[in-house]
Amino acid sequence: MILLLIFVPYKIESGSMQIVNRDRNIFKNGVEVHSTNLFLRAESGVETQNYLLLEGNVYLESKDFHLTANKLKFHTPSKILYAIGKVKVWREDTITGDSLVFYKEKESGEMIGRFKYVSDSIIVKSNSGKFYRDSLKLRGKPTFTSPSMTVNSDFIKYFLKDSSFLFLSNVNFRGSAVSGKGEFLRHFIKSKKSTIAESPYIFQESDSITGDKIEIDHKNEVLEVYKGTAINNSENGRNVVSGDTLRIFYGEKSMDSVMVINNANGRFAKKEL
Repeated sequence: MILLLIFVPYKIESGSMQIVNRDRNIFKNGVEVHSTNLFLRAESGVETQNYLLLEGNVYLESKDFHLTANKLKFHTPSKILYAIGKVKVWREDTITGDSLVFYKEKESGEMIGRFKYVSDSIIVKSNSGKFYRDSLKLRGKPTFTSPSMTVNSDFIKYFLKDSSFLFLSNVNFRGSAVSGKGEFLRHFIKSKKSTIAESPYIFQESDSITGDKIEIDHKNEVLEVYKGTAINNSENGRNVVSGDTLRIFYGEKSMDSVMVINNANGRFAKKEL
């Protein structure tokens, strides 16, 4: 999401106006702010040399985004925008939260309190989130949810350019066919592919997979495991396969087949009756 607040000279219209000490204008009974690239509407407002304050069902519309809130304040000298109470910012995607601080000069901001990011069928929740022109950053045990998987981690970063999510530290995920954990997970939304690294571990009902790095093709249900080991538990016993690269085709509940590329090693331990 890109926020570009271009606060050029503007004019204000309202139902009534009161001038206090020549440097404070109070607007009541509905107020609208018009400029070349911006439109604002609220129930009341206050204008001084240092700020513009709007309150009550605030609606902001620019060429780049829309915003609603209970209260909005634009501090003119610092060019910082504050929004408070049921804040919602949207364009193609949507960000909501309790309050917003946006720095026009840096083209960045932070949504604080009950942060929620929604893009198509993807939802990311956290206590707060920082956003920039090309990315989002979330800390404090954020949660990612999509139709194909749910992920929890200590840190999430979203890259707008390639629609990918980066999960770091204490990563736990659960998909429709596979679940697992690791310290690093990169998930690409459009291609439906993921990469897990730093002690990755994937498990199903009777199977488990470990290695240096695991790449998942969710669409075709194929795993590529580097320096990996796959363990399959069946009614007859326990089968362990390892090698430089494992290509694993998996189903809803278990591995369908395993192909070992280079330095194959396997062993089978028959279950004792």
